[in-house]
Amino acid sequence: MGLVATVLVLPILVVDARSHGAHLDEISVGALAVMALAALLIAAVVALGRRGVGTTATFYVWNALAMSALTAFIVHVGGDPRRYGVLYGLVMGMGAALFPPRAQWILQPVAVLSYTVALAASDLTWTEVLVQLALVAVLVWMVVTGCIHLRRTLSAERHARSRAVRHAELASALTRLTSLDPDELMDRIADTVVGLGFELATIGVVRDGYLVPVRHRGFPTANEPYGIPADRGLAGRAMCERRTVSVSDYLAFEGRLPGRDGVRSAVAVPLLAGDEVIGALIGARSTPGEPHEAEVEALEVLATHAGHAIVNAERFASERRTVERLTELEAMKSDFVSNVSHELRTPLTVIHGVGETLKTHGDALDEERRRDLLTRLTANSERLGTMISALLDFSRFEAGSSEVTTAPMALRPVITALLARMEPVLDGHHVSLDVADVAVVADPRLFEHVVENLLVNALRHTPPGTTVAVGAVREGDTVRVSVTDDGPGIAPEDLERITERFFRGGAPGDRPAGGVGLGLALCEQILAAHGTTLDVRSEVGTGTSFSFALPAAVPASTAGSGAV
Repeated sequence: MGLVATVLVLPILVVDARSHGAHLDEISVGALAVMALAALLIAAVVALGRRGVGTTATFYVWNALAMSALTAFIVHVGGDPRRYGVLYGLVMGMGAALFPPRAQWILQPVAVLSYTVALAASDLTWTEVLVQLALVAVLVWMVVTGCIHLRRTLSAERHARSRAVRHAELASALTRLTSLDPDELMDRIADTVVGLGFELATIGVVRDGYLVPVRHRGFPTANEPYGIPADRGLAGRAMCERRTVSVSDYLAFEGRLPGRDGVRSAVAVPLLAGDEVIGALIGARSTPGEPHEAEVEALEVLATHAGHAIVNAERFASERRTVERLTELEAMKSDFVSNVSHELRTPLTVIHGVGETLKTHGDALDEERRRDLLTRLTANSERLGTMISALLDFSRFEAGSSEVTTAPMALRPVITALLARMEPVLDGHHVSLDVADVAVVADPRLFEHVVENLLVNALRHTPPGTTVAVGAVREGDTVRVSVTDDGPGIAPEDLERITERFFRGGAPGDRPAGGVGLGLALCEQILAAHGTTLDVRSEVGTGTSFSFALPAAVPASTAGSGAV
């Protein structure tokens, strides 16, 4: 660019010198010297740039040296230098208007000195020299004023257009914040922040004392999947102080978080819903600099509406989930009523039929037939009693009226006695027992109820001949009790709902007879009353394991130790 400028200016000076009677040889020598110097300076600028020296600074130096070379040409060919005053005035004026202040310390002294040398080398008096310099100064002032006015006008127009576009984007975004879909709403808010002129947009929501990023747009930064403490970082300060916080250079911010080296300037605005701070809205750039006041104002307006919109969307989503859950629960209750009616009707029908048979033909039946009917009568009455007991137990736990009385209890004798009592039910399956000689703190009656339900569940869903293993092992200060089978396993879509009340997995035609979908739900409630949960692990085709942990009667830290 500098070489082109020299090539354009030099012919004008050559023609001017020739028209004022300068000798051709002097013009040729001077022009060739200036061209050679310009080419040499251009080569020097390129070489310095390749060596890592700033090309901007070397360009300023080149301008100063090129101006000096042109001045030397003017002095060389002679003539009245006053006719070049406009040229020097334009150079100084454009330089003052367009170049940064650090360049003025190089260009302006060289320009003034060059023109002064050109004037002093002529036959002008010092008074004429000073008058000419004053005229050039007036010209420079006029050029600078005009350029500054032009720059301000263009800048004002540019800012006005940018502000209009920003307001239009903001107005459009505010009309789109009516979505009740949380995901869609978050996308719209993040896209709006980018549309306001920020390179990066982050929406963080406060959950359990942590600011969790739920949406991000722009260049990547460190990702904390579980969020950061809500009082840390730029967003933390904005939320704690309940005001907008901006930084012009994030690298110098005292609360800077690691992994965000790409962020240089940033603005954080708290998201409010009434008096509650629910999160923060962050806009950032990869270049330092104070954010524009209009951008901060637009981000604050967006945050004000976004906070209420987010709360409304989350509340709507929660209510929708509640309605869906109630609808599903209603369907499960209908299924439950149908199942209970069927399950109760079956033993009642048998009991009624056996009773009628004994009443009508009892005297005519032989002893073996009567004994068989009485056995069937007893079995069905016990089945009926078991179902009614399960319903009553579940009802008591639902109402919170069931009492839990815990005490130290040795596991092995309790489980052994339970298996002996359930021996008729266990017939047809291989049952293994691997229980350590440990004791737990639990309610004995409820503990037996849990293990019995788990065993009945395993027997009901596994074919005859398979193995059911009951185990108990010490794990630190707890004992883990497990019931494991090698049956068909549980489908993944059923596994997460297996402990829901009234839920019975599998297709209706494939479900085993018996059961109303309350056994595992009751186990879950009993264990919750003991401060623990039921852990279910299953693999289709391999088997299922139910386990739970109870506190050991003797802590691991004191087991086997004596007094000190």
